Amino acid sequence: MRCRLARTDAGFHRLLYCARITAPMIMCLIVLACAGIQEDVPPAPIASQQPPPPWAYPIQPPLTPSPDDGVPRRVPGSKVSLTLTQIRDLYAPPDWHPDDHPLMPGVVGQGRKPKTFACGYCHYPNGQGRPENSSLAGLSAGYIAQQIADYKNNLRKTSEPKMVPPPMMVENAKSVTDEDVKISAEYFAALSISPGSKSLKPRPSRRPMWWASCWFRLREQPWNQSVSALLRLRKMSHEPPSAIQGLDSSHTCL
Repeated sequence: MRCRLARTDAGFHRLLYCARITAPMIMCLIVLACAGIQEDVPPAPIASQQPPPPWAYPIQPPLTPSPDDGVPRRVPGSKVSLTLTQIRDLYAPPDWHPDDHPLMPGVVGQGRKPKTFACGYCHYPNGQGRPENSSLAGLSAGYIAQQIADYKNNLRKTSEPKMVPPPMMVENAKSVTDEDVKISAEYFAALSISPGSKSLKPRPSRRPMWWASCWFRLREQPWNQSVSALLRLRKMSHEPPSAIQGLDSSHTCL
């Protein structure tokens, strides 16, 4: 009986010894296996490394503009007719509704070749701005002047380097004079954004105003790209403020 107990005891101790040896080895193998799995799975990008949302930072694909056929274009609610060359002129903004705003002074309505574009081309004569540019109407002259100074000193940049408007704004800011800045800032600051304002009073017939210039550019692309771009711009112009909180303002020109 004692021999049997001694043999059982010895077997138990051998089993315990083996367990003590093999358990750490098994744990090491498990750890190495987990480490190998984690190496195969790329880490999730942090917020600062994620690309900007395309609806907020639309990028126009490269295109070759069609030649001007000389046919005047018009938009609903306007008696003005302009050719494609006039619509594309960055130094003289197409003014579809000249009665809706004061006379554009200096660089607002007339740029200087080759680098100084007219402010009214991107931000519109009435200050409302295109979808990819800011509305300047009613902003303080000091704020507008400060933004131009920041662009000039490379203090304001964009989250999407492929966008065209921000680099254009940087070039413009570096080419304008102090007098240009003063004139344009005071002009846009004087435009009222109150509901009773004539220059910015919302009218259904005025909505095609900014669509016109976009359309004459987008119509030269394949139809699927044009529709996609228009949908992005429309969504961007109607996006509620809560949906764009946390985004910087660098996707706009000013």
